[in-house]
Amino acid sequence: MASLEEAFQRLAGMMIGEGKLVALREAFSGMDSSKMPWLRVLEPPRATPGAKAAPGSEDLFRAMNAALKAARTTHAGQWVALHGGTIVDADVSRVALHRRLESQGRLGDELTFARIPPW
Repeated sequence: MASLEEAFQRLAGMMIGEGKLVALREAFSGMDSSKMPWLRVLEPPRATPGAKAAPGSEDLFRAMNAALKAARTTHAGQWVALHGGTIVDADVSRVALHRRLESQGRLGDELTFARIPPW
């Protein structure tokens, strides 16, 4: 039998998949995220319009953008994991990619996951 937290996570995943993020935020607004840390993903973005980018972030963005563009020809239809501006692993399955990186102890790294379109 699934725990209440697992049930909430499953419900959240279904609602996000259906594009109901605002409704989901409202439904879970009074819950304590210190007891269920995954609720933090529902918090509104904290970007500040007009704020300056952190030092080095623009270079990182350019490097990641270049890696993703290059991946169109080498990893079409796959999920890729990037560390900085470098693709560290790829797989057609997001779950398989995550599990492989977890088994290698790489999930503690600052990784970005992206799906490369198949076209």
